[in-house]
Amino acid sequence: MIDTSMLRRRQWLQLATASFFGAGSATSWAIDIPGQKPLLDLHQRMTEPVSIAAVDQLQVGNSIWIRVTSESGQIGFCPGNDRLKVTVEMARKLVIPFFIGKDACDIERLVDDVYTSQDQRGSVYKYAGMPLWNIVGHIEVAIFDMLAKIAGTGVNQLLGQPLRQKIPVYISQFGRETSAEEEVSRAAADLEKTGAKATKLKIGLRMANSAAQSRRDREMIELARKTFDDDVTIYVDANSSYTVDEAIAMGRFLNDHGVALFEEPVPWQDYRGTREVTEALSDLPIQVAGGEQDSSLWQWREMVDRRIVDVVQPDLFYNGGFVRSLRVARMAEAAGMLMPPHSPKAGTDAAAHLHLCSVIPNLGPFQEYRAYGQVDDGFVDVPEAPGLGIDAASVDFKKATVL
Repeated sequence: MIDTSMLRRRQWLQLATASFFGAGSATSWAIDIPGQKPLLDLHQRMTEPVSIAAVDQLQVGNSIWIRVTSESGQIGFCPGNDRLKVTVEMARKLVIPFFIGKDACDIERLVDDVYTSQDQRGSVYKYAGMPLWNIVGHIEVAIFDMLAKIAGTGVNQLLGQPLRQKIPVYISQFGRETSAEEEVSRAAADLEKTGAKATKLKIGLRMANSAAQSRRDREMIELARKTFDDDVTIYVDANSSYTVDEAIAMGRFLNDHGVALFEEPVPWQDYRGTREVTEALSDLPIQVAGGEQDSSLWQWREMVDRRIVDVVQPDLFYNGGFVRSLRVARMAEAAGMLMPPHSPKAGTDAAAHLHLCSVIPNLGPFQEYRAYGQVDDGFVDVPEAPGLGIDAASVDFKKATVL
């Protein structure tokens, strides 16, 4: 006797399988990635497809640059950070092959598919994390540089509606082994030199702390508040140095001395601990910031929805580029949160971040910048030349080595 219910079940499964894997059906690799709603109109801005012919990693002196070349010979560049020096093989085998032959105007989809598509590269998603997304971010920025040059405009014009051409900056300090007096003196000199109205000081020992460091840090904060005018905003960055209890105690001390922002108080992957610190300080003016190491859009959604921090700070490159950073900005804006991107850079290295900052509606009062570079009365101009505005002619690419 035939079991008709079993037969019907088999027929249903065969039909479902055929409809999902059958000829002509499209596979959706990027399912429910947060923020996927289209942001840009690149196909409307570009008159024709721009096929990517080559992506190269170039060693230029001690630096690495990414170069993207189209089938028609247009070129885009992106200066690289030091992280690229140790991921050359990952880029060559897992990321670059995906972009070859693709239409650069599809970049919003490509930054998802490079991660989720299962092709000759294998399952790339298993390598997820900052090293992978840092590679993608540099390639994506170079693609935008190329597209904007073709369009004869600045990159920010392709990213949305520019809201500002001058970016207000805070000047980052990096000393931890200096004395309190030395570090405050350096910060004061940079503020005077640049006309900036905000500075950021380092506290803790970076993923560690000590009683001696805590004494130095408290002395530094007390001296900084006495030294700077009341209209100078002070931020601090702990780089994951404290336990939860230490961070809460330090946060209250910082608040008592007028510090406005407390960045990465506990180990950055300790999201529960970070949230405990944020909640413990929630009745105070000081705000907890974080996110420079994060690169998962799902994690960003959790950070925003659960208010793990008050202020989100994705790094443009670590987070995978313009598109993914704008998605985080949109999440944060919907929750009433600010998003000043992480960027301790200046000059040519800061160009991409400046273009991003020019279009973020919830940027906040100040954006991170190094003391050197062109700062005028506390502001840095967004480059106006086509693309990122980088003068590639000033870089000796004739001596470059393709890695």
